[in-house]
Amino acid sequence: NLIEENINPFRDNRNGTITDTRTNLTWQQHPDMMKMKWKKAIRYSKKLRLGSYNNWRLPTIDELKTLLKNHSFDDVLHGSERPNLWLEKNGFKNIGQRFYWSSSKYSSANYVWFIQSGNGGINIADIDEDYNHYAICVR
Repeated sequence: NLIEENINPFRDNRNGTITDTRTNLTWQQHPDMMKMKWKKAIRYSKKLRLGSYNNWRLPTIDELKTLLKNHSFDDVLHGSERPNLWLEKNGFKNIGQRFYWSSSKYSSANYVWFIQSGNGGINIADIDEDYNHYAICVR
């Protein structure tokens, strides 16, 4: 939707956080640029202190998908702006073309979902393998 595309749904809280006014979720505005395994990303999110809050966590896959609204893999294939560029244009910092962990397990206990911010893709990874992705936290 072109009209929706031009409306910035994010509010910069000016404390390192950004709130999505569509979902009322508050996000880490500038993700840490350290790649990490999934279990470390879970620990990282629980230890994060940002914007005077200490209740950060890794987002579920459904929460991450809200960041891809109108910028999913299929949308990008059909000409929509890449999610990382759209998010950065609307207040996020240094999202880049990266893989971001979710907290959501796939049907198997050893697999979790992640998103690809460069093309809007959604995929799974085996948490027992040496996959190092990024964390963007939510509250």
